[in-house]
Amino acid sequence: VAGVVLHAHSVSQLLRISLGESRPVNTLAESAEVWWILLLSFIGGGVGFRLRSPWLFSFCGAIGVSVVWLITFFAFSLGWWIPSVPPVMAFLLSAALVTSFISHQEKKKRDVLMQLFSRHVSPEVAASIWRQRDLFFSGGRPRSQKMAATVVFSDLQGYTGASEQVEPQLLIDWWYVYMEALAVLVRDYGGVVVDDAGDGI
Repeated sequence: VAGVVLHAHSVSQLLRISLGESRPVNTLAESAEVWWILLLSFIGGGVGFRLRSPWLFSFCGAIGVSVVWLITFFAFSLGWWIPSVPPVMAFLLSAALVTSFISHQEKKKRDVLMQLFSRHVSPEVAASIWRQRDLFFSGGRPRSQKMAATVVFSDLQGYTGASEQVEPQLLIDWWYVYMEALAVLVRDYGGVVVDDAGDGI
């Protein structure tokens, strides 16, 4: 566009405003724009903090962006120019950062729990504990609990005498088969192998 045309448009706008044919677009004060952007970043952070489902997060993110654009469009129709891109970027960025931080914290807690229980419980029990982690953790550490439990002790009759008459490697191979079979049976019924010593479990 030639410079003379831009000047002509500027003069035309000023003349129309002075003749009352149109009105100038109002703008927010700089401090109001900052508060507008901060408000959207807080809302985005709240969305990232509350929502875990990727689909729900994407849906709420799209709704938030649409609401911002509708507000700016409605304000523009009333003669106000409100920035839309910086608030939208603040909304999406804060939501993504908070979601990333919460996911990282949950992964750390899950790793701690799995290190504690992976050697003693089945994956199903560990997953159940993770789903109910609010009951098991306090301040990022496991909390003690009172509960009723059924305890089963198993011991082989005559194991000591038999072990004295069998080759050590054969005894160890047989012992592994026996212990693995018992451990699978215990896990199938939702149990936990707390300890094994010799032929006892």
